[in-house]
Amino acid sequence: MSGQGRKPPPLNSQVPGRKIPGEDPNGSAGRDFSAGGREDIKSEGGQTLFREKKAMKTVSYRKESKAARVPWKPSTGTLHDLAAQESCEIAPNTVVAVSTGIQLELPKGHIGQIFSRSSLALQHDITVPSGTIDDSYRGTIFVLLRNNGSSPFRVREGDRVAQLAILAPLAVNFVEKETLGATERGEGRFGSTGGQCL
Repeated sequence: MSGQGRKPPPLNSQVPGRKIPGEDPNGSAGRDFSAGGREDIKSEGGQTLFREKKAMKTVSYRKESKAARVPWKPSTGTLHDLAAQESCEIAPNTVVAVSTGIQLELPKGHIGQIFSRSSLALQHDITVPSGTIDDSYRGTIFVLLRNNGSSPFRVREGDRVAQLAILAPLAVNFVEKETLGATERGEGRFGSTGGQCL
């Protein structure tokens, strides 16, 4: 049956979903649908559309001190910000492990991946060289910060230093074969798709 002419459900027919006070447990406003549900979206033509909201995973946490900031998601962002619980100075061409003062209990089968903040990378040459949190880890979350610049960089307590994504890696089974499926790229290595850096 064609979907033409079909009217969307009235606004009060949304699937019930438990609302929680905000995306930022440190104080900023927002809302989440922790039990799934539907979210109203206005199209350019003014028609009310609906987008399914998947049920949210729960991540338990422990703060080492009242000053520690729980990972939070900015109202316009997708990843969760991580803040430093301590102040320190990072000398040029060195890596420092900065404490967030937060311990996490990730859902089984998930990992936490820590990424650089683009503003720190662009303005101060501060990047995150690596950072993966396993679901069995219960210790303090530290952020590795590398100073790629020529001047010392000062991290202050409460500064946003990185971004956190909670991911569910795909479960796979590796199977050995004599030959693999052919592609246009084949065994082409670095730069084979048009890059000029190497």
